[in-house]
Amino acid sequence: MPGVGSVILGGERRYAMRVWLDPLRMAAHGLTAQDIEAAVRSENAEIPAGRVEGVEREFSVRTRGDLSTPEEFGSIIVSQKGNDIVRLRDIADVKVGAEDERTVARWNGKPAIGLGIVKQSKASTVDVAAEIRKALPELSKLLPEGMKLDVAYDSSEFIKESISEVEQTLIIALILVVLVVLLFLKSFRATIIPSIAIPISIIGALAAVYFAGFTINILTLLGLVLAIGLVVDDAIVVLENIYRHMEMGKSRWQAAIDGSKEIGFAIVSTTIALVAVFIPLAFLTGNVGRLFNEFGIAVAVAVLISGFVALTLTPMISSQILRPLHGSSKSWASRSFDNFFEKLNIYYERLLRWTLNHRFLAISGGVTAIFKLLPSELVPVEDRGVGFGIVIAPEGATLKYTDSYVREIENRLLKLPELDGLFTATGLSFGGPGSVTNSFMFLNLKPRSERKKSQQQIIQELFPQLISIPGVLAFVINPPSLGSTSTSPVEYVLQADSYAELNKAVGIMMSEASK
Repeated sequence: MPGVGSVILGGERRYAMRVWLDPLRMAAHGLTAQDIEAAVRSENAEIPAGRVEGVEREFSVRTRGDLSTPEEFGSIIVSQKGNDIVRLRDIADVKVGAEDERTVARWNGKPAIGLGIVKQSKASTVDVAAEIRKALPELSKLLPEGMKLDVAYDSSEFIKESISEVEQTLIIALILVVLVVLLFLKSFRATIIPSIAIPISIIGALAAVYFAGFTINILTLLGLVLAIGLVVDDAIVVLENIYRHMEMGKSRWQAAIDGSKEIGFAIVSTTIALVAVFIPLAFLTGNVGRLFNEFGIAVAVAVLISGFVALTLTPMISSQILRPLHGSSKSWASRSFDNFFEKLNIYYERLLRWTLNHRFLAISGGVTAIFKLLPSELVPVEDRGVGFGIVIAPEGATLKYTDSYVREIENRLLKLPELDGLFTATGLSFGGPGSVTNSFMFLNLKPRSERKKSQQQIIQELFPQLISIPGVLAFVINPPSLGSTSTSPVEYVLQADSYAELNKAVGIMMSEASK
């Protein structure tokens, strides 16, 4: 399937012939495990038995020696001394079983086989997930009776929901910007002029994103949301200046030429300043670079196009449709609106003058206080509707021991009203086989609209419940926002002079952590 890099199979049960040796019976016949292994290898094999030669052709003859049933394996002669024949069934129990019994996987408490689909590095998660979901009905037809296919975890769901929310935000931002412009300009004709700059700039930014090899994702859409408020600024400034020249008695054509020429240098300078702010984001490295590379380029291109539109398209449209509003025709609501902002302008001017006269106090006091009060974090924890659980048993624990605790945890988690599905895997890791002392789980939660608690609240409530379980270390965490990573934000290292002291310190540490 296009875009799929690999498929990780977990919890499978491949058929194999299991030979359980009886040490007492082996000792009675004087046999060792090596003797039995050699006998099985020699008897369970296809070997050449000669050839049939003709005048012009010859054929190889092979003796069928591969065995397939417990009876055939049990008949293998392990030792023969005269008439005393010892067969494999005399010293062992031969049964058909699983090739590997050191892994267990369950979905909602029922035995399951996990298929982990890993996409290629350049493939789209959403596209790959969509293709896999299309193939599920056909794959379900190939399953034996009593089996069914379910999706335990789909990372594309959160991506699609996030993109959908950003698209809605984009539309809302567009509507709000147009309404605000209409509210202040008080003219539908005047509102049309700067509003045209929005779709032109956004389309131009999308073209740049396409040719740069980017995709429509959360970051590029977020850049376009921010750009909507920026791209109308230049057009409004030019429009206001043209309107001012029209109030001087100039014709629309002359006012458009003089107004745009007068304000042109300021538009170019502000556009270049904004581009200079966002373009460096494209050269950042590391996690920050991953976040802001596409974002910076999308915003910079949109702003650059908006400056060009403000100096070309805006004066041209203004010369054709812009009309001045006469003061005598203003309504009471319009005059009250203008008076309010005139008074607001006076207060703002006083505040600005005071700030400029007390620069040091304003910067050191106000800005520093706000900066200190704001919380700091690399990325906010998002409600992805999924939790990730880990269970670690003591070193040397068996699969049965670990799985018994996993079942206990399953019984607790399946009672959660917010749970939509639970996948657990013991003896497995994300890359393939793991240790029987380790287990992991995916907690699928219902959509946010169908539950009262957020993902973070649910995880916070589960953490002390699971970590207090004696016998294993069990906890649930929120999935990282920047992709899969095993690095914890906070790590502790405990040291002691003896294992007894270390064990005591671990108990105290876990007791405090459970709170």
